[in-house]
Amino acid sequence: MRSIAIMSLIALVGCASEPASYKESKGKTGFSDKIVDQNLRVSTFQGNSATKKEKAQLYAKFHAIELCKEMNQPYTHILTIRDTSFQKEITQTNTYGPTYYYGVSPYYGRYGAYGAGVSMYGAYGPMNTQTTTDVKPVPQFDVYFECVPKAMDARMSFKSLSASDMKNLMQDVKGGVQVEEILPDSPNKNILQVGDIIIKGNGTRVEKVVELYQAHRNSNANQFTVEFFRNGKMKSANVKFLDVTEMVGTAQNEILKEACKEDGIKGVRDICK
Repeated sequence: MRSIAIMSLIALVGCASEPASYKESKGKTGFSDKIVDQNLRVSTFQGNSATKKEKAQLYAKFHAIELCKEMNQPYTHILTIRDTSFQKEITQTNTYGPTYYYGVSPYYGRYGAYGAGVSMYGAYGPMNTQTTTDVKPVPQFDVYFECVPKAMDARMSFKSLSASDMKNLMQDVKGGVQVEEILPDSPNKNILQVGDIIIKGNGTRVEKVVELYQAHRNSNANQFTVEFFRNGKMKSANVKFLDVTEMVGTAQNEILKEACKEDGIKGVRDICK
């Protein structure tokens, strides 16, 4: 007896076989954006379980550039990128059977009243369903940016601290912003140090990195003064900013060059035509 399986049904529930494409989000995958404060915006791209993280980040940055171009602003000054990826349960259901045979039926064999059954076609075996649940990473990135004619930057990176991180320094049950890195070309190398914890920007209490950027944009003064803790002592300093317009323009062109090669973007989005 020869047996050939000619029917196999596989049903996938919630499992993505193709990476998420560059399109406007309708509540799930795709790009979206919102205004945080004045000229401060955030561009978000959420992929699916088949999307690579670097692709999701590229799409989030590309959408930010598109928005600035729509506003007729030449430069997209990316301030910070947050990896907001998450885990998602993926349920996969496999349904298989019955098995179709060609030749001698396994149930109506050579012995018995039904005879050999040679050249008969039929099916045997039950319809079986197997369900498995797996946890898959879903890439998502938030790109905070401003659309500007000229880009100025302090050339430092920061991270937000929770209220529990600050409990030995402050009694107001609030967080703070810590200097995480000072780049070699930063004009603040001799002003701030890695590990300094900023609690105010021009007199405004800040708990998150985004709030620090907001305080700077809401300031009408020519200088931006921060109050911070260093080795448990309160200090203050004026933060300086460097003209990074040329650098931003170069980075922006590299993002466009890479993104405009992608299906769904190449020859489709106006900025890539």
